[in-house]
Amino acid sequence: HFVLYKNTFENNRTFMKQFQGRKLYKESFTTDKITVFDETYGNKNNVNSIFISNKKEVFQEDYSYNIYINRTTFQQIKYLYKTNTYILGEKLKYNIFVWSSNGLSQIKMCNNKVVNTKIMYLHLQQRKMRIKKDISKYYDFVIIPNLFYGIEKVPKNISEYKKLKKGNFSFHKERIFIKWKIYGLKKRLIKKSRRL
Repeated sequence: HFVLYKNTFENNRTFMKQFQGRKLYKESFTTDKITVFDETYGNKNNVNSIFISNKKEVFQEDYSYNIYINRTTFQQIKYLYKTNTYILGEKLKYNIFVWSSNGLSQIKMCNNKVVNTKIMYLHLQQRKMRIKKDISKYYDFVIIPNLFYGIEKVPKNISEYKKLKKGNFSFHKERIFIKWKIYGLKKRLIKKSRRL
């Protein structure tokens, strides 16, 4: 979900090259199905694999904070291209992110200290986020599960951290469960109607 390419003639045409005897871009451009051709996700049939198979250097370290969609709380999930697997990050009771003049940071308690770790970006995939009405009054804001709200300053010590709202009532997990159940049911009904 975040890819940078050097803008060269060859790079701009590499996606058209074959991968394992297939022209993946043609398959993707001629179907109404999701192929995830443009990002590495759960399979190797994508533009990233085409670059690698053509001996291009591909930087694969992940500096984002990709949120695991099946949890209400924020927990990081990383995709490992080489093994085609996922790993879950640290499970925290409260996982808070702050946007400030210094950029985006994860803020957590560790050994009775407030730890502020910069991150590249937060991938809030499939999240229905609410925004507090008064957020425009603030320059800095907090991101917690399903809510953005403004703050006067970024917490630097335990007492400031403790004052932050860390949780929010949410039906995210249930909403995702229902969404995927409905999606699966629709797929089965379409498959069945095609057989009739």
